[in-house]
Amino acid sequence: MGCPFACGFCGGREAPSLRRIRTRSSESIIAEVMHLHTTYGYTGFMFYDDELNVNPKLVELMNGLAEAQQRHNIDFRLRGFVKSELFTDEQAKAMYRAGFRWILVGFESGAPRILTNINKKATLEDNTRCVEIARRNGLKVKALMSIGHPGESAETVLATQNWLLQVKPDDFDVTIITTYPGTPYFDRAVKDSQRAGVWAYTFEKTADRLYTYDVDYTTTADYYKGDPEGGYKAFVFTDYLSADDLVRLRDQVERTVRAQLNIPFNPGAPGIRYEHSMGQHGLLPSKFLRSTNWRDRDDATAIKARELEDLQQKLLEIDTLINSGRGQPERAMELAQELRMMCSGAQSESLHEMASLLAETIEQRADVIDLVQQIKALEACILGSNETDDEQHIEEAVLADASSATDPE
Repeated sequence: MGCPFACGFCGGREAPSLRRIRTRSSESIIAEVMHLHTTYGYTGFMFYDDELNVNPKLVELMNGLAEAQQRHNIDFRLRGFVKSELFTDEQAKAMYRAGFRWILVGFESGAPRILTNINKKATLEDNTRCVEIARRNGLKVKALMSIGHPGESAETVLATQNWLLQVKPDDFDVTIITTYPGTPYFDRAVKDSQRAGVWAYTFEKTADRLYTYDVDYTTTADYYKGDPEGGYKAFVFTDYLSADDLVRLRDQVERTVRAQLNIPFNPGAPGIRYEHSMGQHGLLPSKFLRSTNWRDRDDATAIKARELEDLQQKLLEIDTLINSGRGQPERAMELAQELRMMCSGAQSESLHEMASLLAETIEQRADVIDLVQQIKALEACILGSNETDDEQHIEEAVLADASSATDPE
C-alpha cells in the first residue's frame, strides 16, 4: 500500500501517510491467497496495490506464488498495476510464472510536456519500454490514459492517440481528469480572478494551467467516467481546450484507436453516487465543498457544516496531542471538555466514526485512563445519547487493550 510519487491528479499526495509504502511479507500474502482458494475456490485474483513493483520483494512474492501453485497443482490468473519506469524483465518473467497474463499501467499521456505537467516522473521512453518488456514476456497491457491535464491541447491529445497506435496496447482506457479533493490539482488551485465558480491550478515548472468548474460531490456523480460512446462529461478545461472540446477529443481518441487496433468498446455506464462508497455519513467536510462559504451563511445546512467542522478540528487537536508524545493529557482533557460543551446544543450529524477511532487510539495508552472517560462521554454526546460506559468497564477495557495490542502485519 502507498505510493511515493506525486502525480498532480492523484489523491493523498499532500499526506505523508498515503505516500509511505507499507508492505506485508511475501509469506503473509501467499497465505491469504491460498486461504481464499482453499476456502472459497477462487483461482483469479486482482492485486489493488497502487503499483506492485514499488515493493522491492515483488520477484520473491511472485516466485512464492508460483511455487504454491505447483505444490497444490493449481493454476491462478492474476492482474495488477505496475509503475512503468520501475518495470523490468525479471519482474515480468516472475509475474508470468505466478499467473499474470495482464498488467495495468497508468501511462496517462503520449505527450512529454503533459507527463511533465502531471509530475509523472516516467518519460515517454519509459512507457514505451514498459510495453515492450511486457510483450516479450507474454504479458498483455491495458494502457490507462487520461486527458485534461494542465496545458492540454489538441496537439497533446493527438500525441496520446498516436502513441497508443504506435505501441499497440492490448486494451486501453481514456478518461477525462477530475480534480478530486486531496489531489494537488484541487488542493493547490486558487479562485480564478476573472471567472466566477472557476478554480485555477498552475504547474510551476512550466506555468501551464488547468481550470476546474465547481463540482458538488454530494449531489452528482457525472464527474466519474461515463458511457464510452457519448456519455462523458468534463468539469475541467485548459487555456487551449474547453470542457466540450475535451469530451469531443476524448471520444475521437476512443473511436480511432479502437477501430485501428481492433479493440472492442468496453461496456460502460455513468457513475452512480453511493453514500457508502465514500465512507461518508452526512455532510462532507467543508474543504471538499469549497464552492460554499459556510462561514457566511445562516441556513440550517450551513450551521450544521460549521458545527461539524469545528468539532472535527477539536478532535484532530486531541488526536495530535495524544500521538505527539509530548505528554499533555491536561490540554487533551480540556479539549474534550470543550467538545462536550459544543455538542450540547449541536445540530450536526454524528462524528461517530472519528470519535470511535480516537477512543480506540486513547484506549491503547494505559496512562490516560481518565482521558478515555472524557472521550467516551464526548462520543455519547455526539451520538445524541446520555449513556456512557461506567469507569470500571472502561478501565478493564483499557488495560486489556493495552496488554494485547500488537502492530498489524
